Amino acid sequence: MTCCQCRGIEDMFGDRMARRQLRHYRRKGPGRATRQLLDAIAGASAGVAGAGAGVAGGSAGVAGGTFIDIGGGVGAIQHELMARGTARGTSADASPAYLAAARAEAEARGYADRMTYVEGDFVREANKVEPADIVTLDRVVCCYPDMPALLGAAAVRARRTLGLIFPRGTRIMRAGVAVVNFFQRLRRHPFRVFVHDPDEVEAVLARHGMSRSYLRDGMVWRVLVVARDGPRFDDRPLPTHIPSMRRPVAILAFAALTSSQLVALRCDMGASAHHEAAGHAGAPAHQAATHEAVPGHEAAGHEAGRAARAGAHETAPHHADRDACLMMMACGTASIRAVRTVAVARIPAPFVRAASSAPAIPVAADLAVETPPPRLAV
Repeated sequence: MTCCQCRGIEDMFGDRMARRQLRHYRRKGPGRATRQLLDAIAGASAGVAGAGAGVAGGSAGVAGGTFIDIGGGVGAIQHELMARGTARGTSADASPAYLAAARAEAEARGYADRMTYVEGDFVREANKVEPADIVTLDRVVCCYPDMPALLGAAAVRARRTLGLIFPRGTRIMRAGVAVVNFFQRLRRHPFRVFVHDPDEVEAVLARHGMSRSYLRDGMVWRVLVVARDGPRFDDRPLPTHIPSMRRPVAILAFAALTSSQLVALRCDMGASAHHEAAGHAGAPAHQAATHEAVPGHEAAGHEAGRAARAGAHETAPHHADRDACLMMMACGTASIRAVRTVAVARIPAPFVRAASSAPAIPVAADLAVETPPPRLAV
């Protein structure tokens, strides 16, 4: 790690950030991804330690073992592992404020004498750390520029299991990180965020004799647990990751459905208003025509022709509007069918329920558009 990145970590993760995260951990405990990592590590450690004996997960996989928590922050993972029965642990972090917060919490919980704290760059300080059964890197890989060196040093010291949480390598994530780093440059702050290729991450671990035993993808973070080559800790299939475009496609389908319903409602309201206005306007004319004598059939024919042409011109805009509405609804219906065809299995349950409860989309046959009357020859 460069000196600039080390200074950036010290500035970014200072006393104020450490106090805030420690208060958050005391109130709510570890985050969702961290809990998934802990459960997966317990299961994978149990599978490696008792391969072939049917050992399940839980606390049995980590009880009595040792661990190294690299970049542990305020110590969420080490506190949870100690609560599950681990014997000893090591916490390594480049932020002095985070190490002080983790030590204070360990003293309050009564196991500080079983912890070892290492301050600085783990790659440089790795020779001072003894190997352990479990090695964890919770949101650490994204803060380190040299990913192969960091994971290599961590894998060498993992006797059984290594677990890490790092950003997914999607285009959206890379674009977001690029924006964050851009603002960091504007602030002249030395800290940077990195998105490493997930395939390269697993390739580095595979070169050190470790294979995947657990994989779980969220919207931002990937939870990965690897173990020394051997049988997996259970017979369940590996969890499949969520497609990167799941939520955008679902939102697009919901927006298209909503817009088509609004267009249909607008067309129906416009049609009702037009027919009502036409009825009110036609009643006085009809009454006047019944009480007024028309001199001669020829004059009546000319008047009827002019009235028909005027009516055709008046109704033409209305039918044009209806045709435009029909075209918009047809496009909306086609887009919804295309989205459903591509991603019907990827739309979350709330969107599916909203789409199923929405009224049916009217089509051209349901609207019963009246054709304009033909022009009469004069």
